[in-house]
Amino acid sequence: MTSELKLGVSGYRVHMPYFKDELEYCIDAYEAGIRAATDAHLTVARVIELEPVRSFAATWADLTRDIGATQVSSARWMLDA
Repeated sequence: MTSELKLGVSGYRVHMPYFKDELEYCIDAYEAGIRAATDAHLTVARVIELEPVRSFAATWADLTRDIGATQVSSARWMLDA
């Protein structure tokens, strides 16, 4: 019973599953969602001719892309550690 409670070198319990491939698929899907949202914002920025809306949509696209890239990079870094 005590052997099940001890942590291994990696920090996981002996019988604890590690879903690295599934986590990578989730990160890839999240990255694809960020790309789709960024593309939608940029499309709005191209279509709308009203200047405040255009610049707001382009700024929002840049912000979404940058925050998403930071989150994806952090997740991949933690996964590789």
